[in-house]
Amino acid sequence: MGLEKYRITPTSFERYYDVFLTNAFQGRRFRLTLVSGESVEGVPTAGSIVNPADPNVSFVLRQDDGSVYRVPFAELREAAATA
Repeated sequence: MGLEKYRITPTSFERYYDVFLTNAFQGRRFRLTLVSGESVEGVPTAGSIVNPADPNVSFVLRQDDGSVYRVPFAELREAAATA
């Protein structure tokens, strides 16, 4: 059995927080899919001081038209960098 008993299914926060944190300096665009099925593109970033136990912990999404959104990690299903 070994490590198998320690296997987890990572949350969206655990999968994407570090990526979005460093993206504040890189400004890479991502295509994000929300749990609702909606897809959006923009530059997601995360702050350096967050409480991962907070169910509303969120990231900021900036779109090309200047729109800015604060989206809870719990609403994020998937994020993929675009070219």
